[in-house]
Amino acid sequence: MYLRGRWLGMELLASSGLFARVWGRLVAGYAADALGEPQEAGLSPDPDRVLTRVAGARTRPAPAVGPGREHRFAGPHVQGTALVVDGRVAPLIAFAGEAPGAGAR
Repeated sequence: MYLRGRWLGMELLASSGLFARVWGRLVAGYAADALGEPQEAGLSPDPDRVLTRVAGARTRPAPAVGPGREHRFAGPHVQGTALVVDGRVAPLIAFAGEAPGAGAR
């Protein structure tokens, strides 16, 4: 999700139905974060760089609250988590920023 040209985060959801149910809340949250922020020219960073950062982040497994296995990740300028259930990612959430001690894979 980019707001005012600045990347804030991304949400990868398991199905279009789930996406339809949460889209309004996601947009409202990101919009609230953007209030008062200046508009940047273009997208910063570009989407290819965001995906490269997510793909290159170090992961570590963590116990999930319910079914599946949680995988937390952090790398240069990105951090997040993914829940894997029956071999399917549902959801993956990534945010701009860096966790303490994060590094590239």
